[in-house]
Amino acid sequence: MESINDYYNQFYKLTKKEQIILIKNKLNELINMNISFLLGEDNFFKDNEIFDFYEAVEDSKKIKYRNSKFFMAIYEKNKDNYKASEDHRFKQSIQDYHEILTNIINLEEKQLKFFEIKDVYSILNIIGIYNDNLQEEINFTLEEFKDLNKEEYIKNELLNDLIIYSKRYKTLKLLEGIKCFIDTYGKIETIETTEYLEDIKNSYDKLESEGVNKKEITEAIDMLSQKGFDINKETPLIKFLKGIKKDAIDFLKILKDSKTDIRNLNEFVAENAASELQTSDIDNLYYVFEFFNKIFNDKEIKKDKLLLQAFAKELNNNKEMWPSIESYQKIYGEIKRVYDLYTENPATTIATVNNLLNESVMNIFKDEVNNDISFNIIYKEKNDEKEKEQIIDVKGLEDLKNKILLSFNNSRNSREENNEDQNNQEINSKKIYKFNG
Repeated sequence: MESINDYYNQFYKLTKKEQIILIKNKLNELINMNISFLLGEDNFFKDNEIFDFYEAVEDSKKIKYRNSKFFMAIYEKNKDNYKASEDHRFKQSIQDYHEILTNIINLEEKQLKFFEIKDVYSILNIIGIYNDNLQEEINFTLEEFKDLNKEEYIKNELLNDLIIYSKRYKTLKLLEGIKCFIDTYGKIETIETTEYLEDIKNSYDKLESEGVNKKEITEAIDMLSQKGFDINKETPLIKFLKGIKKDAIDFLKILKDSKTDIRNLNEFVAENAASELQTSDIDNLYYVFEFFNKIFNDKEIKKDKLLLQAFAKELNNNKEMWPSIESYQKIYGEIKRVYDLYTENPATTIATVNNLLNESVMNIFKDEVNNDISFNIIYKEKNDEKEKEQIIDVKGLEDLKNKILLSFNNSRNSREENNEDQNNQEINSKKIYKFNG
């Protein structure tokens, strides 16, 4: 009865609620019952319409499936698909489990593509969690699929094959990262691409296909290992390559070309109430920019292979660099937005202000999200004698105010610099005149 109780609680908690209560009560009765009566355990349920004891005993043998991590992964996946029926969900999960494992075990005989097997990722998720700590699962599989006559394969090769297939995604991400970094750097500084990059691209193309086989995955892993990348280790370089954001690297090139003094952004960020950036974020940007700028300016980096070697060396020499890069890449979008405000043409700002002053309508309304009173302004934007209606909200007005202040400060700084240059010229002229005299 305890086995039946466990079975119902595991897979039929809602559907068999009455039976679960009945069994619980009967188990309590057993504690004080005469031992001779126990010889007929089914007497407990005689004439009970909601419970067939012998049928329940037979069904409860399926409790074994809760010991299979592969099965439970499929059962959990089916949770949303079969909400209406616990019985349908359980029976369908058994059917799916046998179909998936049979196809995996007979992959070569059936000439199947591993990643085209329905729901195979449920199995790979378990491999990703437990890796090679699945001997009990292999023992269960041996017993459950003994009719396939593949005992040797299941016992000696199945787990290793699944581990290889489970490495496809992170190998693909690493290949993609290497390819992206070399391509991105090549648009910033001139670099010669060699068979090093060709190997990466060829392996990437193979692994990207759903028809990839374990031999191709193994070859890609071995090729990366020969180039110094161990996919089983999360080094700073591998973390960077797997998480690389091309636009974030491109933006560093923009900063380099524009000769922007990044530290000047700190004052702008401090005054910009419409941004959640902190001055520490700009300090971090400066730190990351200086690191990459060193790589950009390294004249010894002439080939793709040298780029990866130099970058790996710099990362290894600076243990705090990867967390800084990671932090920068997470908030790059907001940094770029604030930078665009910082560098926007003042003439555009003046035109927007004039449009707002000349003809606009303010709408006051209740903000349902924040449960507060808010407003926006509708105005007409004129471009090439055409009018287009625009809406600016509170955040947009904050940005506009910051642009005006920035434009004013830049103009003032420019005048001060010009005056300083003029004063320096006068001083130098006097020195020259004195020297010649």
